Amino acid sequence: MQRVLWVAVVLFSVASLPAAAELPDAATILDGDIAWDVANVDSFSISPDGQQVAYISGGALWACSLTQGPPKKLVDLPQSITAYLVMPGNELIREQAAGMPPTPSYRPINGISQAVVMVFNVAWSATGDGIYYTRRTGLKQNSTLASFKVTLVSLDGKVREIADIHREFAVDHESQISFRVSRDASSVVASNHGIPLIWDAAKNKPRATCFDYLTPSTSSGRWLGVEIDSRELVLADENLAIVRRFEVFLPQQRRCELTWSSDERYAVCLSHLEHPSDKTEGVRVDLQTGTQTQLNPGVIRDQFYFTGRGGELVRLGITGIPPKGLGDGSYGAYISMLPDGDTKETDVIRFAGPPRTPTAWRDQRPYPAILGNDDGTLFAIALPRPVSQAAGFHYHLVDHNGQTWPFLPKIDSPYITPFYPLAFIDEGQAILARDGKTLFTLPVSSIQQAAGDDR
Repeated sequence: MQRVLWVAVVLFSVASLPAAAELPDAATILDGDIAWDVANVDSFSISPDGQQVAYISGGALWACSLTQGPPKKLVDLPQSITAYLVMPGNELIREQAAGMPPTPSYRPINGISQAVVMVFNVAWSATGDGIYYTRRTGLKQNSTLASFKVTLVSLDGKVREIADIHREFAVDHESQISFRVSRDASSVVASNHGIPLIWDAAKNKPRATCFDYLTPSTSSGRWLGVEIDSRELVLADENLAIVRRFEVFLPQQRRCELTWSSDERYAVCLSHLEHPSDKTEGVRVDLQTGTQTQLNPGVIRDQFYFTGRGGELVRLGITGIPPKGLGDGSYGAYISMLPDGDTKETDVIRFAGPPRTPTAWRDQRPYPAILGNDDGTLFAIALPRPVSQAAGFHYHLVDHNGQTWPFLPKIDSPYITPFYPLAFIDEGQAILARDGKTLFTLPVSSIQQAAGDDR
């Protein structure tokens, strides 16, 4: 499971990019020729057993062992953005895209938006024998009306269409839409800004819904939701029928958001304040005892997850909002923890303040993802470089006590260095990362050892 903070950003055009840094000696290359979909924050997924990764690259969906390459192509994805990136004549555009962090609003090629078939929501089936993905095809010129086809491809390349959903979703980019398939593939929950549409896969038509929000369990076929009329927190079974009420009520007329622990005992209930504010308020709830713990105010882009140690909660947050609100975590980011039974969050690490402008403004990048391993003992965060170095951010490994180790090599160009970690893998003992055209893994111990030797 990936623990990541993604942020929406305003982009700058890229004229040229420096060469990618040399990979650390301990790196294991999985794929040396990726064309990554940087606009898609759900373009990859780790298998339930933690042994494989599925990802979109070069106009196809691939699966690869996390111990060694090469990857296996499962299905072609024609007209997807990465299919355009690998076309002859697009070499420079591909190179520019390779240097970008994951950025939902990024469109590397102009003038083809109507022709592009967006592919997103890559997710493994619960049994780990196949991968779901969703394709969005526009149905009308200059309209948001689209067909969303949810598809399952097996590891031997057999394709099965689960649902063909025709709906007008008015969103800026596909990171605001999610499609969750039930464990028996009988239903798809399409969520637009958190508001669910339940789609009957067998009948290929929508079901009436009484929910204002739904999130699936990672350990069973059940769902946690918010009822529309009462705004009460409820538990739904595999058939999406309400089986329990928790007497927790979310504010009326506010967008809500839920995070559910894997043992199904704890939940985070968030409500987003009215537009134009991006502030949020929320509580941690013990679903057995009913105990509620008020969370610190935050912003919409904060992410939460439970570590598995009771109700211990991690927040991957941002603090700084620049002028006109058109920024990201570069104006301030932090990692905090709310221990089980405690009522006060404690910072693991934090920085704040506007970023320094790079010498060449075209080299500036959006602030990249903050990652956390599943048990909240290790994180990866891009920290501002000291004033003695070029403006920008460099990724560091951070433990739950706040000790840091810089990723190597220690370079100060481009704006974000030295490469982009994607997820913690191997029970937190390694990271999956990309650098330019290369997808690779790296042991966490090698980062700590190399940084220690370099100090």
